[in-house]
Amino acid sequence: MLSSLIIIFIYGSYSLYFSIHYNRSYQIYDYFWLIIIPLFAYLSGLFGDHIRQLSNSEEKLVELKEKIATRDEITNLHNEKEFYHNLEEEIHLAKRQEFDLSLMLIRLKFYDQLVAQNGQKKVNKIIRKISDLIPQAVRKEDKEYIIKDDTFAIILPFCDPQFSLKIKDRVKEKLGEIIIRDDGYEEVFNLDLQLALVSFDNDIKGPFELKERAEEALNYDVR
Repeated sequence: MLSSLIIIFIYGSYSLYFSIHYNRSYQIYDYFWLIIIPLFAYLSGLFGDHIRQLSNSEEKLVELKEKIATRDEITNLHNEKEFYHNLEEEIHLAKRQEFDLSLMLIRLKFYDQLVAQNGQKKVNKIIRKISDLIPQAVRKEDKEYIIKDDTFAIILPFCDPQFSLKIKDRVKEKLGEIIIRDDGYEEVFNLDLQLALVSFDNDIKGPFELKERAEEALNYDVR
């Protein structure tokens, strides 16, 4: 717009100079350029604003896509992809800084039967409630994930085996009874949960092996 004003001023001054010194009257094309230049500038500004809005919308969509790609839409916890990424980082840090690292898995037993009996909508509420309760039983520095429909994972950095057992007991106690509201009524669920806890050692090669060991331990928790 500023450029068009400068051009109009120069062109208008040029036309005025010729009309005064050479007794030349304004022609139709003079008015044409005086109108078309600001009109073109205005339309260009509108087009530029539209392009910027599209660019901003695209950036927001990319951010939303990245968020969806790393978070579970039911619980808003980080998903399995982010779990492996973060677990690998924590393992590297544990090796380099020589601190204790533990991994806890929590599996909701009889998940399919629970869905068949109560419906997916109600089970989703149960899963969401579990995801809300887990942070109340762990430390702020611990990281919670949902890695399957029925399985949660917690990474426990700077946590020795003895203290991690205390956290495991707190989690088990916190999730012992789940209360959800459905259609205005409260329902209480005493869930069958399997909990497993493994500590990282230098014999473990990476995140997949650590998680595999936790799954093996999970299968032995039959209580």
